[in-house]
Amino acid sequence: MSGRLKGQRILVTRPRPFNEEACERIRDEGGDAIALPTLVIEAQTARAPATDYDWVIFVSRNAVLHGLAQLLQAPPFPRLAAVGGATATELEQHGMEGVLRPTSGFTSEALLECAELNDVAGKRILIVRGNGGRELLATTLGERGAQIDYAEVYRRVRARPSAARLAEMRRLLAAATIDFVMVGSVEILDALIALLGPPAKALLTRTRLVTASERVVKKAESLGLGRRILLASGPQDALLVDTIANEPAAEDTT
Repeated sequence: MSGRLKGQRILVTRPRPFNEEACERIRDEGGDAIALPTLVIEAQTARAPATDYDWVIFVSRNAVLHGLAQLLQAPPFPRLAAVGGATATELEQHGMEGVLRPTSGFTSEALLECAELNDVAGKRILIVRGNGGRELLATTLGERGAQIDYAEVYRRVRARPSAARLAEMRRLLAAATIDFVMVGSVEILDALIALLGPPAKALLTRTRLVTASERVVKKAESLGLGRRILLASGPQDALLVDTIANEPAAEDTT
């Protein structure tokens, strides 16, 4: 067991089951992990199996967990693509091969830079995602001549922690005893702010936010959140932990 995070208390806000993975990694590194899932992921039935598409693009690990079995039941499979390495790895762990992923980065923009998705005129592409979300993939691939459909295989619902649990989180943040808050997406940040209520901005200026999303950084900065916002090089737990471990200790401002 490493002690790189010894003495650090970290609030993990991602939905289950991925918050448990992050908490375990933090504890393995000697840190104190506090789980506060801000969103709940609920499965949805999407459509008939995707046998008549040229490409199927999974936008997240949740898209794989909730969509793979219902959409791709038996070979031959369409070409598969993933927004980011974590999603590609999730597909591979479920036996999928030849998954296209960005050579660098983990965003829709990075995936769209792949040469294989430049010549898609006349191709049928299915984008597997949750309810709502960004339209960049569909818009850009449509402009390149592809026919786009969505399979929305899960939905995000605001979590409902107990009043006592939220009061405890507010107390810890107010006392500046939470050193870092992991925030994976703008949706998670919005949910965290809503759960904390009116004191959210003041509470979150007492800690440091950690994310791999530039969109989260921009949103947090626009709201004046975070004593310091740390941008990890990727969303994997190991990279987030490395970012925290490499951050100098916060100065005592009391």
